Amino acid sequence: MDPGGDEVRVAMESGNPPIIILVDDEPSIVDLVSRFLSEAGYRVYPFSNGADALKKLQEEPADLVLTDIRMPVMTGIELLHEIRTFDQDMPVLLMTGYAELDSALAAIKCGASDFIVKPLNLPDLGNAIEKAVGLNRKRQMESASKNMLEKEFRQTSKELVQTVEVVSNMSRVVIELLSLAAGSRNEYTRMHNSRVGILSSKISRAIGMQQDFIETITMASSMQDAWKGVIPQSIKEKIASLTSHDFQLIQAHSSNENSILKATTYPMLQMAASIAMTCMEHWDGTGHPNRLQGEDIPVEGRIVLLVDTYIELRRSTPFDPSRDHETAYKMITEGDDKIRPEHFDPKVLMAFKELSAEFAELFDSYSASDHRTTTLN
Repeated sequence: MDPGGDEVRVAMESGNPPIIILVDDEPSIVDLVSRFLSEAGYRVYPFSNGADALKKLQEEPADLVLTDIRMPVMTGIELLHEIRTFDQDMPVLLMTGYAELDSALAAIKCGASDFIVKPLNLPDLGNAIEKAVGLNRKRQMESASKNMLEKEFRQTSKELVQTVEVVSNMSRVVIELLSLAAGSRNEYTRMHNSRVGILSSKISRAIGMQQDFIETITMASSMQDAWKGVIPQSIKEKIASLTSHDFQLIQAHSSNENSILKATTYPMLQMAASIAMTCMEHWDGTGHPNRLQGEDIPVEGRIVLLVDTYIELRRSTPFDPSRDHETAYKMITEGDDKIRPEHFDPKVLMAFKELSAEFAELFDSYSASDHRTTTLN
């Protein structure tokens, strides 16, 4: 089977037969070949000279030109050269006598697809035309497919540029939040952020949150250390009660975070800001900065409050020594002079109890990794 033959048969069966421009100054050849090609399913436009054929081609494209070489007005070689000035790919088959073989071979170098020697063998002519037309149809389909892919690529690139522009035009506060989160001032901070994200996701799954919430809080809670960058270190690391001055600083910061919520529609950034505003609120209404209570506190804030409390109890700071898991667990679940079980959402607290062993294992594994990194550095 000739390459491209399937494309020709499909075109004929679909009612879109290939168009053949036939050019020869011998009426008998034109009549014979026209009938043969028409019976084969092609649409044939016969001409007795190249000039008329060229005019037709400029009005309507064809699938193939079949032309004699030696003709008055315009030779087949001249017609080939004219065609190539506006179409580099259209197949052109030359019909030639033995005396013109040198001209036919030279025409192949100039862009002719093939040549057929007279007297014509109609089956060979049919095969040559089917091959040339089929390959040309296949090339056209590949070109159309390539153009479509390029168009889709340009559209995707345009959308990407628009997305980048949107991000670039986000409020200064949001950009600062991202920069601080991505900057992760030191290796410990990166470890801390990872702990918060993973433990928050575990609590979320345990209390039955949807997958999109779990994925969002994993990232958003990991950013929560960034907002702490605008609060003095002495306040960040206090587990004890805050002073009135500390409270004023946190209130000012809360107002700043509220502007983030109004400035962006990105769910992850909205949740990160929500966590920053509410992760110090207590279930019983004794938290900061707005004394929110119960369900009025967004669930992400309730989750991160417990996770952050556990992590702060476990790590060593200038204000508090580190505690082992059992001590931290007891302080959260039973309370002491600083922390009360009533501070936490009961569902979140229950999930923490169920996941206690996983909390200990994760914290210890990160601590070991942190120690190795610090030693290497």
